[in-house]
Amino acid sequence: MKRAWYLFCFFCCFFAAKNNACAQIIFDCVDTTRINDYYLCGNPIYQPVCGCNGVTYRNECAAYYRGGVNYWTNGTCGNFGFDILSNPVLNDVTLSVYTRASERVLVEIWSNIGPKVYTNTFINTQETVQQFFIPTDAFEVGTYTLIMVVNGEFQAAKFVKVAIE
Repeated sequence: MKRAWYLFCFFCCFFAAKNNACAQIIFDCVDTTRINDYYLCGNPIYQPVCGCNGVTYRNECAAYYRGGVNYWTNGTCGNFGFDILSNPVLNDVTLSVYTRASERVLVEIWSNIGPKVYTNTFINTQETVQQFFIPTDAFEVGTYTLIMVVNGEFQAAKFVKVAIE
């Protein structure tokens, strides 16, 4: 459907150009009629895109259907971003990390009822998504906060550790 709309616009502009009457076609950044917070994208992979509205989405599908965004660029809107795939967590935290430049990344995990339970530093490659696996065998069942720091900037996300029965 989207492709058909673009072809229609192209041909309208092409034929109007013959008469020097080609008007610039401008699309709104966000189509609010398309936003569906419950839309399930078939591909949950973390390939971040920066929407025209300045919001980072986990992939193109999330930008288009959940954000209603009409255009975007590859990568995060900021210097870095991360995603925890599969929340709640059974065995390992699967952490997908994107940085605009090769950067040192600090990861800390704090229990929401007490102390820091994990810390590690690694280098992420420029403009790629890398996956890291953090074992959680020693973690108690509960809620945790993962904090990531890159060049003094930080982001945080919560996850839940559940028991395997």
